[in-house]
Amino acid sequence: MIGISVILVFALIFWLDIWTHHGERIMVPRVIGLSYNDACRQLEDADFNVVLQDSVYDDKSAPGEVIDQNPKDSTYVKESRTVFLTINAFMPRMVVVPNLKDISLRQALVTLEGLGLKNYQVKEVPSEFNNMVLSVSYNGKHLLPGTRLPLSAFLTIEVGKGNNMDTLLVDSISDTGNDIVIIDENEPTSSSSNTAEPSTNQTEPVRPESEPDFFD
Repeated sequence: MIGISVILVFALIFWLDIWTHHGERIMVPRVIGLSYNDACRQLEDADFNVVLQDSVYDDKSAPGEVIDQNPKDSTYVKESRTVFLTINAFMPRMVVVPNLKDISLRQALVTLEGLGLKNYQVKEVPSEFNNMVLSVSYNGKHLLPGTRLPLSAFLTIEVGKGNNMDTLLVDSISDTGNDIVIIDENEPTSSSSNTAEPSTNQTEPVRPESEPDFFD
């Protein structure tokens, strides 16, 4: 009776190994670079399950192309294992552009790069407001605050380039009596221009031609 039970146990274990394919491993094929439909077809033909895990935008890959897979290719796994795929999005991610006008160029660039907009050119235009953003345009059109743009957008940023030739130093003043003088920073000043030179025509005391004679 005991012998029959042992035989039955071993037979059951052997049958379970066959049923669950115990110890059998198959290699995961490489599907990166294929379209999503082709990747699914190849994996399902090899008895894998497929799940679309994520989609990201990459302008260097075709829309719908598989750019990552898990497990990696050449990995040995059990049959019917699930393979998770990441594909390139069909449309780039959109972002909302805030108001960038009338702020410094440095602050505008920090804002744009924080949003992921890294394609731009800076164009300097004459303005009294040096290094201030005057406008931002995309495809030749000025952007309004709240405009939605793709991350691949190429922007043109116009910033002011101040001309200091006619700039007056309002803080540089000289008080000479009742007059306030505004000094031009480009006009050289002389220390003698506002300082009165001492007069060389000083009055000499009048001396008599001869001393009076007090004694006879």
